[in-house]
Amino acid sequence: MLRSMRNHAKKFHWTLWAVIIAFMIGFVATDAFRGDKTSGKSGLIYIDDEPAYQGEDFQRELMQTLDTYKNQFKGNFNKAFISQLQIPEQILERFIKQAVIKAEADKLNIDVTNDEIARKIMTYPIFQQDGKFIGTANYKRLLATNKLDFNVFEKLQKEEVTREKLEDLVAGSIVIDEDTFKKEYKKDKDKAEIDFVVLKPERIKQDIQVSDSEVSDYYNNNKEEFKSEEKRSAYVIAYKFDDYKKEVLIPENDLRDYYTRKKSDFLIPGKTKVSRIFLKYNPQNREEIYKSAEALQKELTRENFAEKAKTFSQDDKAATGGDFGYSDWKEFTPQELAIIDTLQQFGISTVIDTRAGFSILFVPEKVAERTQYFDEIKAQIRDQLTQEKLSQLVLSKMNDIYKKLEKADNIKSKAAENGIKVIETPFLKNGESIKGLDEMGYISRQIFNMKMKEIEFPVQYDKGIAIVQLANTEKPVIEPFEKVKSLAKEKTIVAKKVQLLLTEADSISNDLNKLAEAKPVEVPKTDDKTADAPKTTESKAIEDYLKGKDLKAEQATYKQGNQLSYLPVKKGLDDQIFAMELNRYIPVNLKSDVVLVKIKSRTITTPADFEKDKATFYTQKVKDLKNVYFLAFLNKKLETYKVWINQELVDKIEEYVYSRFQ
Repeated sequence: MLRSMRNHAKKFHWTLWAVIIAFMIGFVATDAFRGDKTSGKSGLIYIDDEPAYQGEDFQRELMQTLDTYKNQFKGNFNKAFISQLQIPEQILERFIKQAVIKAEADKLNIDVTNDEIARKIMTYPIFQQDGKFIGTANYKRLLATNKLDFNVFEKLQKEEVTREKLEDLVAGSIVIDEDTFKKEYKKDKDKAEIDFVVLKPERIKQDIQVSDSEVSDYYNNNKEEFKSEEKRSAYVIAYKFDDYKKEVLIPENDLRDYYTRKKSDFLIPGKTKVSRIFLKYNPQNREEIYKSAEALQKELTRENFAEKAKTFSQDDKAATGGDFGYSDWKEFTPQELAIIDTLQQFGISTVIDTRAGFSILFVPEKVAERTQYFDEIKAQIRDQLTQEKLSQLVLSKMNDIYKKLEKADNIKSKAAENGIKVIETPFLKNGESIKGLDEMGYISRQIFNMKMKEIEFPVQYDKGIAIVQLANTEKPVIEPFEKVKSLAKEKTIVAKKVQLLLTEADSISNDLNKLAEAKPVEVPKTDDKTADAPKTTESKAIEDYLKGKDLKAEQATYKQGNQLSYLPVKKGLDDQIFAMELNRYIPVNLKSDVVLVKIKSRTITTPADFEKDKATFYTQKVKDLKNVYFLAFLNKKLETYKVWINQELVDKIEEYVYSRFQ
């Protein structure tokens, strides 16, 4: 079928590039490079000493991918952009993962037929018209028009079908139960767009006094807040990495190979610092201000720019010499941003018209992005590889022990029979450190995810790897009043402040709702650059009112099961939010804060919506889960293969291809 599909072409445009980019499809490669003669290997990538990809594969995809980006970005695509996007590194990474997929597919006898490849190709929208395949002639012409070799294209389709079949085999059994699925649907689809205003207890400045009886009453009415934390103990068998360092040696070649494979991880981002002088104008004085700006620009030097900015600039950075640091300038107008890209370090721009004023830019610091050299991070790589090999070594030793203990009800007694040392921890809180063993609390966090007598292996902590069994639990109890009296007093004071806040919140919400009821009128635009989109009299009045109260409105999208932005979680908040009247500020007591909430719009799904969407939604959710699982599977499998990249060949190809770009 594939052979019969290869015949004519005409219409159809550059949307095929979406397919090209998605699969990093290739160009016709030259015979410019044939490998690294000194290594004895002419190929580009080897998996377990078997060739996976040749230099022409890499060159073909790199050239085609760069040409695709060049066509998209026109004159804005250059070497710096290529480096920023890490295009060669992405292609190499894709090749390595695909090689692992092929190796695993071969082990499992996964085969792909020509008919399966043909069906894959025919499903692409770009190869369809009016819901039908465009025909073999148009298929071939469409590829030819976009300079695509159909053999390469169909090879990539075979790789994609192989990946899909392996993914189905590895993750095909993933399902989501009905109750979980319904909850996920509601959580994803139900939402409310809200404005909210937060009133915190610190807002109450008066000294709040509470009596012993009030503190006692608070304690008696809120005893659940004074429960002790649950504690757990464990049996631990631990091997420390430091005890086995002498057994690990890292050859020099391994360091170089690691650097080659992970080159993109050693990128140092560029940074640009910008200062600005900004002179406002209006239609009446524009020409006058322009002449002043031109005269000022001629006087500017790197030495006097900051002082001139303090004297003449008219934006909120004038007092600091016009210093917008390394990021604030990214909010400048497109004209200014374009000029910044062209300026070198210590460069001063010409006068730029931003339509709200004239600006003059200065770049006191500009450092280009670069990849760290091998010698710079050689020691870091050695540490990384040493740690990886130590982990593998210790894991192997621990695995032998685990096999002897994995079915034991009590690993302490079973280990004693085998002469293995076991640490019995004291009762620990979640995340509490174990002195001399686990200062970071990894092990204690782990036992809070375990059932009684359950054995967990491997448990990795900062110093080594452990086998852990949950030994005992100490349930939470309500602490006696005398022990928590000071805490109860603090909580009583906060509760009184919250009551005062609720009274104030009622008053503020009434005022805000009255302002919102006024007939809105659009406020005319000003020439002030700091002004955003035109505001209505309602929004302006609310903004001014809140500013007078030292408050501000924030925006958020609230979804089922969420907390309200960064605020404390409150039980029953979902019901409250989704039952509120629209477009009115309503006080909500979060116990430690008070928040005024206004629901601007709301989406609440119905059982009918669920029935309508569930097939598509379920398919997508399962697909997402499968993808996550499959990527984890690939990363794990990658650790079992020896990967070798011919860096000399990579460098030659990159140099040859990059010569076509500035």
